[in-house]
Amino acid sequence: MILTENFWQTLAITLKRFGISLFSGAIAGFGLGLVAGLRPSIRNVLEPVRWSLMSIPPVVLVTIGMVWFGMGSIQTIFVTSLLILPIMYVNTIEGIDAVDRSLLEMGRVYKAGSLLLLRDIYLPSIGGPLLAGLALSAGFGIRIVVLAEVLGAYTGIGYEFSLARTNLETATLFAWIVVCLMLVGVFEFGVLNPARNYIMRWKEGEST
Repeated sequence: MILTENFWQTLAITLKRFGISLFSGAIAGFGLGLVAGLRPSIRNVLEPVRWSLMSIPPVVLVTIGMVWFGMGSIQTIFVTSLLILPIMYVNTIEGIDAVDRSLLEMGRVYKAGSLLLLRDIYLPSIGGPLLAGLALSAGFGIRIVVLAEVLGAYTGIGYEFSLARTNLETATLFAWIVVCLMLVGVFEFGVLNPARNYIMRWKEGEST
């Protein structure tokens, strides 16, 4: 498969959809989680939405996306971003809740502004949970992208899964499974783990 042009075109399509979905879902989840973590009243409003998104089966959202946007990239990106969002939202709130309250009190005593508190206290504390959320989102996102492509796309790895299933090509089916595992592994061990190690060293340096 690697020696064919179709393999690389298929891989590029799925990677593009996955990258856009991960970026948009992570940014939206982080932004909403940051606001909800700092404002309990907003958290009370968003919690039912978060619970609903994490409770609805992905195949239902894929079906809704197909009805709204038709077949193709838009519904795939929409569904994947929507399901990544609550993961980042929850991890952001957990990071904010874990912030050392004594540091916040000290910042308020010295009349530190909101931007200073956010940059020097909140963001370093939520770095770890955010990276953990990204790792979860990467694995989950690949599965959702492929599922959305199986049900509602004419291109991508999911579509190749569908063709292999229809033609009873078991070897091709498992080959694409290996490709999905490699994608998640490269992202986690090649990107997230070095970033996590860098943040931990930076936090240790700050504490000393």
